Amino acid sequence: MPAKFEVRFRVAERRSRFRVPDNEAVEGDTIEYDSTVTNEGSSPFPPKDMLVTTTWQFPSNQGHTTEVALRKGQLAPGESTRATGRVNVLWPGYALAFVHYTPYGDGCVLHDSGGGEISPLTRGAVASFRGAGIVELATLRALRVALYVAAVATVAAMISIGGLVVALKGI
Repeated sequence: MPAKFEVRFRVAERRSRFRVPDNEAVEGDTIEYDSTVTNEGSSPFPPKDMLVTTTWQFPSNQGHTTEVALRKGQLAPGESTRATGRVNVLWPGYALAFVHYTPYGDGCVLHDSGGGEISPLTRGAVASFRGAGIVELATLRALRVALYVAAVATVAAMISIGGLVVALKGI
């Protein structure tokens, strides 16, 4: 496996007051991502000039693109290069990262971290993250409050019924 391609991301800036897991974002948050090409082979990579493009595609069909331009033999064995991008979460749902590179073949082939070949012809997603919608989170918060109120009301009703039973036994 001569060259590995990876996309890693993190939430760089939280703009929402809602709490979500660290690997999730909310509409309006800013995601920072790295597209990294690492030479895991024993000879310089790539054998020809190469352009690697990473595009994040959102459910709204909006996207964000970064490029890594590699000169012939730029990466010695064990070396890597990366492009960093920042993008706002524009829409709730899953954002998918796609990679495209040219040329393809003749030693200019990228692999994922599992060793599988990434073909720019199939256009499969290489990474994703979930962006939660503000309306979705507000609805979940309201449901949580409603469940709490219902539980308190049930306990209060049980105490009232218990008091009524005791009062009736005393008559």
